[in-house]
Amino acid sequence: MVAQLQLDAVIGFGGDIQSGLIFHPDGQHLLYPLGSTIVIRDLAASHSQRFLHGHTDDVSTVTLSPCGRYIASGQVAHMGFTAQILVWDFETGAIIHKLELHKVLIQSLAFSCEDENGIIYLASIGGQDDCNLVIWNALTGDPICGSPCSNDLSFFVKFFNKDPFSLVTGGSYNLRVWSLDTVHRKIRPTDCNIGQLRRVFTCLTIDDDDETMYVGTATGDVLQIGTGRCLMQQVGPKTLFSDSVTCIIGTPSGHLIVGAGNGALAVLEKSSLKICREEKLQGKIRSLTLGNEGHDMFAGTASGNIYYVPCLLYTSPSPRDS
Repeated sequence: MVAQLQLDAVIGFGGDIQSGLIFHPDGQHLLYPLGSTIVIRDLAASHSQRFLHGHTDDVSTVTLSPCGRYIASGQVAHMGFTAQILVWDFETGAIIHKLELHKVLIQSLAFSCEDENGIIYLASIGGQDDCNLVIWNALTGDPICGSPCSNDLSFFVKFFNKDPFSLVTGGSYNLRVWSLDTVHRKIRPTDCNIGQLRRVFTCLTIDDDDETMYVGTATGDVLQIGTGRCLMQQVGPKTLFSDSVTCIIGTPSGHLIVGAGNGALAVLEKSSLKICREEKLQGKIRSLTLGNEGHDMFAGTASGNIYYVPCLLYTSPSPRDS
């Protein structure tokens, strides 16, 4: 009987998964999916890698808890079958939970911060064959509640930074702020008011104080929306990106960094949404991830490139060995 070969190292980065490149809070590791495997790469040693095996098909989304202890990943499944979510322990690489409720595809995942009892919640949304939002207890693996995301497709879900009971979903002509009631096992949506505009929402970032969110669109602009009343405050930049906004993050310096489908990597002023710097990367930007208290950033593109960007210096990105 032939012994099964063990994976020792991989060369390459797929880059097709939205927000699939993640900079761990320890400042030493990068995470990203590659096929049905999740790669954990040690930045201090270029040939030091760990692999998380457990998915039976391609990984479709991955996320990391704010504390860095837990990883959650979702996958694709065959038509008519449920798609699996795996929750991992980052340190040991062990599978903690296997969660199954969504059909065919896990579209997006997000962890909350801890509540007053130390509980962390996991939000998941399914693809076009499912379109449901489910909230899980990430510590026990039990589902708490669920609801249809909207009347159309939803592409992302994200919890507030400091409030584990508030989260946002967005997609084709829908952007909703949800309030989680764990006592009554209910989740209630509030639709954001963007006036006469119609937009397909692709990504978002939320300010540290949870008062404002900035949402990228397929039209090529960014909407600033107050989370309290869910009202649009402004839209910009005046000159739209020539392709959809695919990634957006906030920096400690008070700027926004935006990635676009044409490879544009731009710095925007939050106050005016004016572009104050723009570079061009090779390939559609699919991931932007901050680390080291916002001093360092990595950008991943669909062309298989990983770029390192020193955020505070705003120097030109240079390709990093991947």
